[in-house]
Amino acid sequence: MIESPGPYERMRRQLVRAVAWLLLVASVLLGIIALGRWCMRQLTTPTDHYEVAFADIECAAPPGMTRGDFLGEVRYLARLPASLTLDAETKDTLQSGFQLHPWVLTVDEIRWRPPDKLRVRLTFRRPALAVVWNEETRVVDDRGVVLPASTPATGLPQFAGVPTAPGAEGKPWPDPEVVRQAQARSP
Repeated sequence: MIESPGPYERMRRQLVRAVAWLLLVASVLLGIIALGRWCMRQLTTPTDHYEVAFADIECAAPPGMTRGDFLGEVRYLARLPASLTLDAETKDTLQSGFQLHPWVLTVDEIRWRPPDKLRVRLTFRRPALAVVWNEETRVVDDRGVVLPASTPATGLPQFAGVPTAPGAEGKPWPDPEVVRQAQARSP
């Protein structure tokens, strides 16, 4: 005669079945989570078609420069590559790179338009004062920052006085009187 299992045996079997189901459900959930993470990585990982040539960046150029020359100078000053892979770090890299150019006051916006368009909106320094030093005329903005040597001085007020030597482009003129007179010209 076959004996029916006792209450403890039935409880043990039910417990084993419940644990087996829990393990199965947990395995399926972990598999779904892992698949979701893999899919997200595939969607956010840049690929070759998310690359833009530095020369193709859409932006305005400062007065007296072409966009190509301006981008060439930015690339040279910031030591940036000929093409950029569009990823999370690219925005910070571009922000820092454009900020190095003496004409750039602020980098207002960097916008990526898929798949391969990059637009940078900039605010440029405004020429405010022409300063003659050592038979050369240099221009400063309304904060006294030295602009590139190619900046035209036509129509700008002249510095009144004898200045000290100019500093580096993109930096304030070391003479506080030059800075003061330039700031007096700001609107």
